[in-house]
Amino acid sequence: MGERLSTPQVAVPALPVIPRRESQTEKQKLQDPARLAYTLKQLCAELGLSPITIYRLDARGLIKSVPGIRRKIYSRAEVERFLAGNQGNWRLDRL
Repeated sequence: MGERLSTPQVAVPALPVIPRRESQTEKQKLQDPARLAYTLKQLCAELGLSPITIYRLDARGLIKSVPGIRRKIYSRAEVERFLAGNQGNWRLDRL
């Protein structure tokens, strides 16, 4: 009677190992490590700023955008100039 109440031991097959898929941004970084220009979304990810902050910097003339075909783009040279603090009359040490 005790034999009928116990559950039989069945071997569970191991799950197959699925390789991790790289995200689209990881693929882009591997394919193109040095960008010549950034879209707003890419620039936000690169600098860690929100889109509204980028728009405000553009409106104040601290970073200049170039009109692209469908959206504004920001050149790498312009981004590096902004990060270096070379904005003409405006400098980081004057704050």
